Amino acid sequence: MRTTYEEKRIPLQIRRLMLFSEICRKAKKYPDEVVHLAGYSRIAFNIIYSEKDKKYTAFGGTFKYAHIRQEVIEQGVDKLFHDEPVMCALTVKRQAFTKASRTPLGLLIGWNKHVKNKSSK
Repeated sequence: MRTTYEEKRIPLQIRRLMLFSEICRKAKKYPDEVVHLAGYSRIAFNIIYSEKDKKYTAFGGTFKYAHIRQEVIEQGVDKLFHDEPVMCALTVKRQAFTKASRTPLGLLIGWNKHVKNKSSK
């Protein structure tokens, strides 16, 4: 089933604002908790609403791959599973994509800056 913000006829920035508005409403219902869209969505980020500051922050995952045992130890995943040492690992670190914002529009502006900087690198 296709959601409204995935409809191609709506301009991209409007769709993004609709998405941020939807997830911010959900985040405000569950303050100080990590909130994300349903698992069937292709959008992969989280929002946290800080009740103390009354601001939203968007987070996403940054993948880190440990090639050798020493990197595994540095990442802190050297625990033994099934009595075998971990030789390589793939971990996901949560990273803020936007600065804290009071509105979904502020998140969208921060998101656009993040996307623009990523594409230039």
